[in-house]
Amino acid sequence: NGTITLEIEGQNDNAGGFVAVFVGDELRGVAERMYFPFGDSYMYSLMVYSNVTEGEKLTFKYYNNTTNEIIAFGESLEFISDMIVGDGFDTFKLSRKIQDTLPDSYSISEPYPNPFNPVTTFRYSIPEDGLVQLSIFDISGRKIYEILNQETSAGNYSAEWNADEYSSGVYIIKMVANEVISTQKIALIK
Repeated sequence: NGTITLEIEGQNDNAGGFVAVFVGDELRGVAERMYFPFGDSYMYSLMVYSNVTEGEKLTFKYYNNTTNEIIAFGESLEFISDMIVGDGFDTFKLSRKIQDTLPDSYSISEPYPNPFNPVTTFRYSIPEDGLVQLSIFDISGRKIYEILNQETSAGNYSAEWNADEYSSGVYIIKMVANEVISTQKIALIK
């Protein structure tokens, strides 16, 4: 178990609204807004749990009961057993809203920089939940590195490849998601 005391900055949250904490899509705690008289402010006190002692990434969403809207936030925490994050005077702050627009197609963006040395970054989009495999192939078609191979929720993501231990040349980033294949060509120049 652990405890997180938080507040939402830059937004009018209401009585009856809730903040929930997740690991992936699994709910791990929920709290209703409460008044903190010593600071004349409002906060949420969440009890969170896990089946492992550390390492899971906790993310947050707010439910606005007056507009029936769910807002995802970009802040996250790593779960650590018996964690105590924040208190009524010094709360953990949620402020970075995530746009909830889901992509309408599978894609990999043009990596940047390209050509690169030795790190390149790219974004990928998946419109449906499912298994996502991101791999790097050399020009002969041999898989040389696996970036990702896991169940992933629909959304827009970012990934990077550090090719420090590889030689100069042309490589292919290949994404397989729900039987859809997308590729991008990249050039490593050392």
